[in-house]
Amino acid sequence: METTIVNKLLILILLCTTGCFTSQDSKKSNYPLVTKDSSSEIPQGKFTYELYFSEFSGRMPNLSCLVEIQGNNILISQDENTNLPGDKIIYKGNIFKHKSGVWILAHHQDAIYANEIGGCTDVPLIEFDKKLIIWC
Repeated sequence: METTIVNKLLILILLCTTGCFTSQDSKKSNYPLVTKDSSSEIPQGKFTYELYFSEFSGRMPNLSCLVEIQGNNILISQDENTNLPGDKIIYKGNIFKHKSGVWILAHHQDAIYANEIGGCTDVPLIEFDKKLIIWC
């Protein structure tokens, strides 16, 4: 059963107000793996996104970054305005659809079963329509 837009908005409101999402149901067998059909929902190409840092709850302005997506592979790098310490590449991994219906960034597909996502967990969120990456 697909998650409706209202359910997605409720999930996002929960994420924004609590800092992370906790699932009450973690039975792996109830949730399908990412398929080619769901991967086709992932926009392809090069984009400018914003980084939202959950630990600051909006008290820090979002930073821009460059995002390159090929299939479900994602590369996030600093642009001329990002100015984060460390390497130019911020994140290199994959995009998966979590069991809750939201899109996540992870290195392993098992993350789709994580009980906590978003906020300051190990599983950042990505919102294609808002061109936003939510992490800590």
